[in-house]
Amino acid sequence: MNINVTPVDDSFTDASETVTTAEDAPVTGSVLSGTSSVDGPVSVVNFTIEGVSGTFTAGQTANIANVGTLVIGANGEYTFTPARRSDRQHRQRRHPGDRSER
Repeated sequence: MNINVTPVDDSFTDASETVTTAEDAPVTGSVLSGTSSVDGPVSVVNFTIEGVSGTFTAGQTANIANVGTLVIGANGEYTFTPARRSDRQHRQRRHPGDRSER
């Protein structure tokens, strides 16, 4: 008698995470919070970011232009570091000698 077993990758459940951070303030957490699987522990192998081309492997830094950087480890722990913003306002100044209308 031969018995063949075909492994099946059962789906897992995941809660949606929403995070808010202040300007210039890094934030950490886990993308696997609220995740469960009948197959045992869940880990991150790779990830993508909407609007950013490519696939990132766990532990790789994703640079998001004008937004910041994101690192997600295999254990789901992440760090998002916002890009530095300038709080200075640049104003156009008009000097009395700089008249264009004559």
